[in-house]
Amino acid sequence: MIDNLTIFCNKINMPDPRNTNFEGIELDSKIKDFVININKSNWIYTLFSCQGHNEENNITKPYFVFIVDNDRIKEFLFMIYETLPPSTYNPKMPFAGDFEFQISKQCNDNYYSMVAVHWDIKCANNETFYNNLNTMAYTINNFLKANNNNDKEHLQKQLNIMQRLQEAYSDNPHRKYQYSVEEKFIKEMIQQHEQKNNDSTYTETEIIK
Repeated sequence: MIDNLTIFCNKINMPDPRNTNFEGIELDSKIKDFVININKSNWIYTLFSCQGHNEENNITKPYFVFIVDNDRIKEFLFMIYETLPPSTYNPKMPFAGDFEFQISKQCNDNYYSMVAVHWDIKCANNETFYNNLNTMAYTINNFLKANNNNDKEHLQKQLNIMQRLQEAYSDNPHRKYQYSVEEKFIKEMIQQHEQKNNDSTYTETEIIK
């Protein structure tokens, strides 16, 4: 079947990532789970990737080349931002944090964009960075997908999970804060869902009148 993603891949002369068995190919071990899971999102796909290497004879920054649905670029950028490990506050100009990344839009059409993201070498072998990537994939494949499907029950389950995770990570301020942000995000989605249902009910009542 020829769809918009297939057309975009043909334009950039790249294989359709949906035809790749990511579980069956060789991937860097620390990003393997992320690559497999993010390609299940149905709106973010990977073309190239590297976990980053910071050894004496092998220095490579972590990077991914993504294909992203244009309608969800804002969600993508928010989630990419959250992959950075926490930084120590630096009051000196130019206020540079401990970690940084670079994003470049390679090309796009009306439906998809090819986006490259490179993190700095300090993210290589940083377990918090890899954990944040996995959290990104989990978040996208669970409560964000649930919201798009208007699945309130699924959202409520994810809300309960985030609350339990905060309790489990009570001694880890960064992880606890991360899950609290996601909890807030889910609550907003539930409220939007309820408001949408209320508006629909109101409209139906008006029609009956």
